[in-house]
Amino acid sequence: TGFISFSKEPDCGYVLMFRELNAQDSLSVKLPVSGLDPCRWELLNSEGALECRDHVLYGKIPKPLGFLFARFVR
Repeated sequence: TGFISFSKEPDCGYVLMFRELNAQDSLSVKLPVSGLDPCRWELLNSEGALECRDHVLYGKIPKPLGFLFARFVR
């Protein structure tokens, strides 16, 4: 589960991803706006990892019910 929030101009914003109560520690979200692949991603609060490739955001959250909060800037 996750959310992406864009600023008024879609050159920056935030992503919040949640891990549900299951054994799967990785998840992916297809990005709604093309062109976010080359942007800079910064983890703000998380115990996980984040990677963006081919217009898909991949997150890894090690603990069940954990979350990943990040910011992106083009």
